[in-house]
Amino acid sequence: MQISKRTNARTTNPRAKMQVVRRSLDTLAADKLREAIVSGGFEPGERLTEEDLAALVGLSRGTVRLALRQLVHEGLVTQEPFKGYAVPSLSATDAAELYTLRNALEGFAARLLAEHIDLKKAQTLDKAFSEVVSAVQQGDRRRAVACDFELHMVIVRLTGHLRLETHYALIAQQMKLYQKMVSQFLTLDDYVELHAPLILAIKEGRSADAERIASEHNTDDGEKLVTALTQQEESSRKTG
Repeated sequence: MQISKRTNARTTNPRAKMQVVRRSLDTLAADKLREAIVSGGFEPGERLTEEDLAALVGLSRGTVRLALRQLVHEGLVTQEPFKGYAVPSLSATDAAELYTLRNALEGFAARLLAEHIDLKKAQTLDKAFSEVVSAVQQGDRRRAVACDFELHMVIVRLTGHLRLETHYALIAQQMKLYQKMVSQFLTLDDYVELHAPLILAIKEGRSADAERIASEHNTDDGEKLVTALTQQEESSRKTG
């Protein structure tokens, strides 16, 4: 997780060089921490200290602090007064809110794209879906989850609806955590079978069907995750 502190030798203004490097390191640190959180490198509820993370990534505490603030904005890290930073635990309420909001946003996106589909957009959509199919055929669950996420990002981007894309981006990183947890209720084949009808409806311009499929296809596994988390929370209250 070490990040190299390389500088641009062609930059003649030392102050400008420092600004570019610092901004780049902030971004790299946020990327590394984000990847570690989403992939399970940190446990839900685990405390994150600037000092420990700075030592882990080989950067200053100030740089790590800025990276953490970015992850707080994305919902991947929480910050509490006098307690510092922590990896959030996904609750039953969180899961319910995420899958229902996802259904609403993705249903809207699917309808918009179906209404304005063209050959170029259809080819881009096919390419994104083919990545999902390839991951499933190779038996790579981790890649299938990542390609599933990217497929929905592509659908949103292809709508050309900037405010929709902005709002979807606000929950995108939290969605990665959600998708990782909900994958326990899905077989590898589900990643193809759940998306194939949606892709076909969009490409054929069947906007109503596309909206319905997109707004429903997260519900079954979403409800299962909510049920599982609710049971865990009830058990924890009883034993606590």
